[in-house]
Amino acid sequence: MEEMVSLKKGSKIIKRAKANYEANESHWKVRGFSLVKENAKTNIAKTENIVKLKPKTTKKKKGKK
Repeated sequence: MEEMVSLKKGSKIIKRAKANYEANESHWKVRGFSLVKENAKTNIAKTENIVKLKPKTTKKKKGKK
């Protein structure tokens, strides 16, 4: 089975064969993709630092008189 690599662009992550990536590395960089590090730690938000937002209030629209 071929070795796969993960490529990331913004929030989109795709998987491609390592041979394909190495052959077309400049193509992927021009398109904005970069390698995803498998050992990267994800950022976990602490619950004590989250600010709760008030719900939006909607005003009723009055018709023309």
